[in-house]
Amino acid sequence: MTVSRYAKVLGAVLLLVIGTLFVTSIYGYGPEHLEAGVQQENDLEVLLLNISLLVTAIEHKTIQNAPIITAAFFCSVLLGTATVIYKNNGRREAGASAREEKSAPKTRPFGYIYGLPGLLSWAVILFCAVGLIAFPRVIFSIAFIFLVFLLLRMALITLFNIVGSIRCLFWERRDWDADAQVVRVSAGFAPADVYHIVLLPNFKESPKVLKRTLDALAVQSRAATRLIPVLAMEAREQGSLEKGEALAREYADKFCRILVTLHPAGLPGELPCKSANMTYAVQEAWRVVVEEMGIPPERVTVSSCDADSVFHPRYFAALSRLFVDDPQRYNRFWQAPLLYYNNLWQTYAPIRLMTYFSHTSQMGELALPFYVPLPISTYSLSLRLAREIGWWDPAVISEDWHVFIKTFLLKKGKISLTPVFLPTRSDAIDGENFWTAMHNRYQQVTRHSWGAEDVGYFLSRWTTSRGIPLFKKSFRFLQVLIDHLLRSTAWFVLFSGSVAAAGLRQGNIVPPGFESIEPLARVIYLVGFFSLILLVAVEFIRFPPPGVTAFFTKLATTLVAWLLLPIFSLFLLALPALKAQTMLLMGVPLAYWVTPRNVSSRG
Repeated sequence: MTVSRYAKVLGAVLLLVIGTLFVTSIYGYGPEHLEAGVQQENDLEVLLLNISLLVTAIEHKTIQNAPIITAAFFCSVLLGTATVIYKNNGRREAGASAREEKSAPKTRPFGYIYGLPGLLSWAVILFCAVGLIAFPRVIFSIAFIFLVFLLLRMALITLFNIVGSIRCLFWERRDWDADAQVVRVSAGFAPADVYHIVLLPNFKESPKVLKRTLDALAVQSRAATRLIPVLAMEAREQGSLEKGEALAREYADKFCRILVTLHPAGLPGELPCKSANMTYAVQEAWRVVVEEMGIPPERVTVSSCDADSVFHPRYFAALSRLFVDDPQRYNRFWQAPLLYYNNLWQTYAPIRLMTYFSHTSQMGELALPFYVPLPISTYSLSLRLAREIGWWDPAVISEDWHVFIKTFLLKKGKISLTPVFLPTRSDAIDGENFWTAMHNRYQQVTRHSWGAEDVGYFLSRWTTSRGIPLFKKSFRFLQVLIDHLLRSTAWFVLFSGSVAAAGLRQGNIVPPGFESIEPLARVIYLVGFFSLILLVAVEFIRFPPPGVTAFFTKLATTLVAWLLLPIFSLFLLALPALKAQTMLLMGVPLAYWVTPRNVSSRG
């Protein structure tokens, strides 16, 4: 082996070791450090990483040996992920008290099948790392096909995002109360006879945030006679009951009833999370609404509502109409597009850009024909159906997809979701400063990515859920699995493809031997480019910045964030998703993390 090769191997090993330390330090930067202001003891690791990157880049002439550098980096990500999770195994997660640990389910839903997403993600990343050195042409081919898939998917979703936005305009102009008093023969009651329970689980939320949500409910059609908000408070929060009762007194004349429940801490078989609180609250609502008030559960809907969710003023009028007119009302979920517009222009550009992708995906999937998306965060279903399935599972962190999958399996696949094109507004993630905002986004994606446990849940009930057509069951399973795999692996596949292309093409648009795909590559790149431009344009038209100066400023920062998207998407999507899946793989529990709201002082 020549001196040059020794230097390459040594540089790759150095990058691998220091990269592992760096990734470990990223994962180790938890909420407790932000709250206490603790100075991290990893400054040396970051310094060494920067030095090693510089030395390695100079020594390897960057592009010429990019596959070696990239492979070492991929391996360092995996080793860093495993190291920090192994190091924290058995420790209490940040935000989880000792009492909560003792009350957690003794048999957590971990095992080999629950670790499948993490196992597949690791396999994909390792395959890319090895392939960059051993078979770069194969890696380039796979990455190119994958890129074509992603860009065409983005183009399709962007197109139907426009379709969905147009539908929203028509739905907003429609008079949903035109025949609200007319009794439907198929239902036996009229839209005006439908009651709506709205569950508001909250933990350490400010009264200002809760009032904003209650104000949006108070202006709903027939709110004073048909709407029943439930302020689902947590006993873990000191003074929460007093806060809830004060709000109930203030809004007592706005609604049919307003209930306040106090979810006890440490109930057996529960985790401190949204679904546990909702299950406790909805059972209390059942006792009051059905048993005390005597309202038939067949005429009642129940909605999951985040503390920051602001319903469209006509949402419940439309829901009443849709509920009564639907012969499958007891096998149905209803979902409005969730748009993070409450504070969008206060957030930082990287978060804003990723929020645009979320908006486009939600609206586009709801508008797609012949496709049934999964519910997200704030959604509705019949009270009868909620009781039939045994409410929400109190030990599940990502409850929205889970409750739909649970219903799908219990109802033998006879369940669907109907879009309500009256957008619900919510808060985008933010922070007191840039780094806090990035950390909050990282924590939020980690929590959302914990929904990968639904893959294991689905598989564990595959054989017992009989009567569902194989194609239908397989589609739902792959829908969940592919979504979680894309979060954790897409960045690594695309980046490895770029590195492989850079090492092969020698200045051409495509590597030698792939000239036949050059016209297709040009078309695909143009489609992706214009789809992204259209995506941002739709957002700026649908919710423009306040003022001409702000318009151009926000547009400029969005374009900068777009150029830096490969960096931000790694730290704000791929790594937190990979961390959550690896924790599932290794059987390490995750504590429920509540998104901070109204923490920004920026206007």
